[in-house]
Amino acid sequence: MKVKLPLMIQDTFASQQKGMELVERYEFENEAFFLDGPVTERIAVLDFDEKTGELLPGATFIPPRNKTPGSYDVESPSPGSLISRQFNQVSVMATILKTMDIVEDERVLGRRLHWAFDAPQLLVVPRAGEWANAYYERDTNSLQFFYFKSKRRQEMVYTSLSRDIVSHETAHAILDGIAPDLYDALTPQSLALHEAFADMMAVIMAIRSTTLAKTVLEQTHGSLNYITAFSSIGEEFGFEWHGGHSLRDLSKVIKMNALFSVEPHELSTVLSSALYGMLTQIYEERRQGLVESEGNNFSDPAYSLSGKALAISAQQFARMIFRALDYLPPGEISFADYGRAILAADKAAFPSKGHYREFLRQAFVDREIVPHRSALNIDTNFEFALKHPVDLNDLIESDWVAYQFANQYRDLLQIPDDIASFRVHRRLRTEKLLNEDGKKVEDIVFKVSWDHVEDNAVGGGLPERRRSTVGTTLVINADRSRDAEVETGGGFVEMVQMPASKLDVAQSYNPDWQQRQMRAIRGGKDTLLIRARLTSDLSDSQRLARDAMLERLLREGLVKVDDHAIGPDGKLRANVISAQTRNNVLKLNGTGRMLHITT
Repeated sequence: MKVKLPLMIQDTFASQQKGMELVERYEFENEAFFLDGPVTERIAVLDFDEKTGELLPGATFIPPRNKTPGSYDVESPSPGSLISRQFNQVSVMATILKTMDIVEDERVLGRRLHWAFDAPQLLVVPRAGEWANAYYERDTNSLQFFYFKSKRRQEMVYTSLSRDIVSHETAHAILDGIAPDLYDALTPQSLALHEAFADMMAVIMAIRSTTLAKTVLEQTHGSLNYITAFSSIGEEFGFEWHGGHSLRDLSKVIKMNALFSVEPHELSTVLSSALYGMLTQIYEERRQGLVESEGNNFSDPAYSLSGKALAISAQQFARMIFRALDYLPPGEISFADYGRAILAADKAAFPSKGHYREFLRQAFVDREIVPHRSALNIDTNFEFALKHPVDLNDLIESDWVAYQFANQYRDLLQIPDDIASFRVHRRLRTEKLLNEDGKKVEDIVFKVSWDHVEDNAVGGGLPERRRSTVGTTLVINADRSRDAEVETGGGFVEMVQMPASKLDVAQSYNPDWQQRQMRAIRGGKDTLLIRARLTSDLSDSQRLARDAMLERLLREGLVKVDDHAIGPDGKLRANVISAQTRNNVLKLNGTGRMLHITT
């Protein structure tokens, strides 16, 4: 179904400051249906009355007619006018859907998104209460947007009317679906990746606004070397609560050694700065290339071609940073892990375009994320000889075959010898478009994770050992075409290692296994092309950072152990991080609850 919906270009304050219209429209056709509310198959907006708590009637849907796209019965506001609740409902949903649309594009992630929670719809509350905040919460399947009284103007500020904030919080939900282990991570850089990814999503959304991009390029004469609406995150919110400036300015060069905090928002600025720096370098090179090839047609080619260069650069940048998410190892990760994932994903799709990847290497070195460029080296595009043929369809569809593969090739997956139990995650067959020639790249993403136990030196009456999740991602080239992505139905299957003799007995009584073995022998692969292999960073520096994070959480009283995390209603208490002890080993869950827009 094709619909055309209004959404905020930026926020009311920033739009008025720049002399822009408040609203632009965007066309959608990725949802199976649209209903009053507004509601789609993946999004449901719930607007509650602030005084009574009752669910208010939602905006009315107008179905498509002839060649006219569907829409909602709302009036778009003009600068200085009041914004209706119905417009607020539709605009927040449209912003969320556009954020998802950008990521799902076949030139970017190339597959349909899934939520981390066991429900079809992300619940969106545009006016959740009076508070200067907004957040994604997995436990309630929701995005909660609050409002507050302006300190400088006689009006309310609604976070659900800020494109930056809505796309930022939506990105948390998207990343949680792709890499759910990060929501329970203790490594500060794992949580900071959530924040950096969300900020970069806001940047891409800003650039993808035709109105805003045109305004910024006019104001800077085509330069990205100034503080702009692209690099400034949450302008209206920051104007009210951060001394008159945005929440974060991504154009600043922030170095790792200049920070002494493990707070995720602060730490994220190092990674965001590196990524934004890479974007500006890609843009400058793309623009220079266009000037050389097309500049004779313009009196001021550097400016005249800036819009085209920005669109091309933003698409390339989105492809690089979002495709990397499929390549991330499961569990705890570092910024360096993410950097390697970006390089590996881009090299898999564009092996001959290496100079763009050098921009990232240098940005990571300049900000002291890694000591030297070679620290981001990763195993890519190598062949691996199998002991027995493997049918790739069975590897995707059968948990049994997937576990057998993982157990047989533990060295390839870098599973330690002393690990008796590991988890084989849902396998993905992904199909992504190559921009240059229109060809598609087909890969199988195979992830396995296990528990890593380390010393817990923070004291506080906690166990002396703690457990976290680590693992390996293996990306395998699949050279046979498929009409669509194939996935296994579950989240992951956990297997306990059995002696080889018992496995042989189990297989001999398993007709399905025997059929799969025969099929593999007839048409399976005996050599795999491994596009990339990435394993979690287990360095001492990351372990010490986990110590510091746990100490901070304890000081702030956020960690509750075992039954102390459960409220009188038998449910997990809100705004706490639960910790379980098993065999005198500590495991934290729900650290992602810290990721509100304010700290």
